[in-house]
Amino acid sequence: MARCHAAAVLLACSLHSDATPPSPLEIPFAPAPVSINGDLSEWQGAATLTLFKDNGRGERDNAAEVRLLCDTANLYVAFKVSDTELRASQVRDSSSLWYDDAVAVFLDTRHDASDRVEIISTEEFERRGGVTWSEGRRAYLEDDDYNLMVNARGSIAAFKGRDLDPECPGWRADIVRAVVCTGTLNEPSDIDSGYVVEAAIPWKVVGVEPRSGTVIGVDFAFNDADADGNRHSADWCDIRPFSQPHLWGDLILPEMSVANRPPGRLALALGAAVLLCATAVVGLKMRLRRARPGRESGQRTLPHAEAVQRIEAYLAEHYASENTSVESAANYLGLSVRYFQKILKRAGKPTFSRMLSEMRIQKAEQLLRNTDRTISEICFEVGFKRPDAFARLFRKHRGFSPSEFREKTDS
Repeated sequence: MARCHAAAVLLACSLHSDATPPSPLEIPFAPAPVSINGDLSEWQGAATLTLFKDNGRGERDNAAEVRLLCDTANLYVAFKVSDTELRASQVRDSSSLWYDDAVAVFLDTRHDASDRVEIISTEEFERRGGVTWSEGRRAYLEDDDYNLMVNARGSIAAFKGRDLDPECPGWRADIVRAVVCTGTLNEPSDIDSGYVVEAAIPWKVVGVEPRSGTVIGVDFAFNDADADGNRHSADWCDIRPFSQPHLWGDLILPEMSVANRPPGRLALALGAAVLLCATAVVGLKMRLRRARPGRESGQRTLPHAEAVQRIEAYLAEHYASENTSVESAANYLGLSVRYFQKILKRAGKPTFSRMLSEMRIQKAEQLLRNTDRTISEICFEVGFKRPDAFARLFRKHRGFSPSEFREKTDS
């Protein structure tokens, strides 16, 4: 068994896909700071997801289990990759790591699901490290987007946002990490078992102030490099390539407090000592509440059907404001963001951001059909900050651009 340490961040390039983002994933609060040593025994209770890869011959010859925890200081991510042939030769800090067995984490920290597409010449496109696509289309990540990447050898890369030069990356992440391999790297004569990647990503290095109910756009991926030169990959959101934040999934942070951690023995003893007194106090409070039946008893007694109606009414009234967000809506209803999101989930509704996007697209359709306003004017009128983001989301929801929609309705 070989052991090595690594972490990385990589910028990928993309064309847009019609894939649908997966369901939001709620991440648990870590019961204690996770030791980053390649040993996954501390990861009980973590949120998990599994990625499978088809090797092109109809066989699933490797897979990855992703585990997730967090606390007020770090996002903890672990990959347990099963692979019968470990290959990793890249030792440089560059995007070439993706030619090895490797794993990656993508973060959209502002959760704005925003990337941008630029039309450039094929020569310029390839000079920046891309491959040839029709019309030289290339998608760039925004400045709030990060990609942590580690190969099985322990080599790293570090990129952020539009930083495309693999030799001169403009961002370095101080990330604690560990890689443990079970098998022999680059030795085809034996059968390997796989490798483990474990990392603690400090919230501060990716510009996140963790709060209860915060939503972050994410994707998780791994790559398999075989001796025959073939490479295959898989990711949570099922998109290729991966730099498409508008198709990433949602990661929801838990109650961000050390009080979430299980109490120690001393705390349990103190709790038992005051239990009788506390019971008496609670009983008194309950009697007082019953004496005032007209008083609201708290957010968790709000019927879900009524809450959903109020959310939809808030959307109809405030969709055109640039400041409308899940936080503003939850605050308007007097609810925590976490409880607000649970109401939508239990009611079978999409996330608030998707409800907001759909409302804005519907209003834009009405304006495109019934007015002569320019597309840019309509963009700002329904609450979008940038025409390119509006056009991209309109195409995602309706299958064609705003101008194409107007042409169809005019014909």
